[in-house]
Amino acid sequence: NYVNKGDFADYSISVAQAGTYDITYYIGTGVAGGQVDFLLFEGGSWVNKTQKAVPNVGWDNFQPLAGGSVYLSAGTHQLRLYGGGTNDWQWNLDRLVLTAN
Repeated sequence: NYVNKGDFADYSISVAQAGTYDITYYIGTGVAGGQVDFLLFEGGSWVNKTQKAVPNVGWDNFQPLAGGSVYLSAGTHQLRLYGGGTNDWQWNLDRLVLTAN
C-alpha cells in the first residue's frame, strides 16, 4: 500500500502453460500521475513489458484495471510491479490477476 514513485515489489510465479496472458490489476490511487509498470527478469536484467496509467478512483477503492498482455513461457518467472508514474505517491494494489487468453 501507498507505493511511492520508484517503489517496487518482486514476485516469483510458476506458469503451467506457455501463452499470452492478460494482466488485470485491482488497484486504486487518490492522485493523478500514478502508473504501474509490469517487468520481467529476462537475460539477466529487468525488461519493462507494459506500463499503465492508474486513474484516480480513491486509495482503497480497488477497481479492475486492464494492464495489457504479456507472453509467458512455461516455467518459473520473476516479475516486478514498479511505481513508474510522475507523482511521488503512486497507488495501492489489492491483487494482480494473469488470465490466459
